[in-house]
Amino acid sequence: MKQITKLLAALLAVALLLAGCQTANTSWVYSYQEDSMPAGVYICMMLNAYGEATQKLQEAQDAEIAALQANLAEGAQLENTPLRMAQKDPKDIYNMELDGMSVSDWMVERAGRSAREYYATRQKMQELGLSLSEADLANSQASAAEGVKSSPEFYNKNGIAESSLALMLQNDLAVHQLFHALYEEGGEFAVTQEELQAHFAKQYSKIKMMFFYKADQGDLSEEEAADEEKAAKLLEEKNSELHQKAEGYLTRLKAGEAIEDLNTEYELETAKESVEGTEDAVPEVEPTKPGDLNMIVTEDQASYFGEPLVRAAFDTPVGEAVLVEDTAFFFLVQRADILEDPADMQNYQESILHEMRYDSDYLLKLEEWGKTLDIQANPAAIKLYTPSRLYHGK
Repeated sequence: MKQITKLLAALLAVALLLAGCQTANTSWVYSYQEDSMPAGVYICMMLNAYGEATQKLQEAQDAEIAALQANLAEGAQLENTPLRMAQKDPKDIYNMELDGMSVSDWMVERAGRSAREYYATRQKMQELGLSLSEADLANSQASAAEGVKSSPEFYNKNGIAESSLALMLQNDLAVHQLFHALYEEGGEFAVTQEELQAHFAKQYSKIKMMFFYKADQGDLSEEEAADEEKAAKLLEEKNSELHQKAEGYLTRLKAGEAIEDLNTEYELETAKESVEGTEDAVPEVEPTKPGDLNMIVTEDQASYFGEPLVRAAFDTPVGEAVLVEDTAFFFLVQRADILEDPADMQNYQESILHEMRYDSDYLLKLEEWGKTLDIQANPAAIKLYTPSRLYHGK
């Protein structure tokens, strides 16, 4: 009889547990003022947290590799370079450590913070009388539909509905709109034109640049390239001649000739050389117009434009010119006054504003505003939608 009673008690406990699981509503994860966040939105935030975590981990790994490389002899390379984060299994990344906790726990915390920022954005938009335009709403819906259509397996396996993705895209637009409302002229934290101009003048450089392709193996005939030693000597001679030509242009530029006229002359000469020894007509060369050679660069673009060009852009005094080179080019660089044309700063104003205030001020404010809101969490949903359940694709 006791055994039967214990069995019935155990069955009753299981039944109650199952009943609890069946009644727990996990369709929403957080709510604020009757506005419940769909689970799909939270899962999007969890995926964003994973992307942010892997970026931080990769930056730390890159810094560590750079430090190790710096201690090696010149020309030596590290052995057994670790896999990049994008190559690792997400399950392995979950167990790595970030900011003193496992990446899995970090993601849950970050997604929770994102949820608060989501509602802080909505609340602040409401306070300021801001709203997304009909066009923004329609575009977000269309983008969500296209996203789900292009990657149905990814969104289906993660349990993200098209409507949830649309809400995430609308939130991104709202965050952007709110930022500009707060920091542009007339906003609560407006950045002055003087501040923008000072940042532009310090962090950006304007140059006029013409370039000369160095000769490489592709410029040699099969016969010339057959003998490596002779080929190397021939390339050295060709590039020495090219360097002298570029120096000649530099001398003329310093003497007062316009770099646009010099560039037109060089392009015409190159066009003639391209048909030398053939019956082909010389390709037409359009005159280089003022502004055609203008470039605006920042110091962090060295990995894109190359260190020599970027250094020349910032180290050369305004109005002066210099000749620099990298492995593939000679660059004739003339530095211009970054503030000479107001349209330049106008074109970069949004970027400047973001650089000055977005990460260092605005996002911190969003986080603080989120902490003040009485947001309700759904523990059952948070327990259910863990990082381990995410699908990252094949």
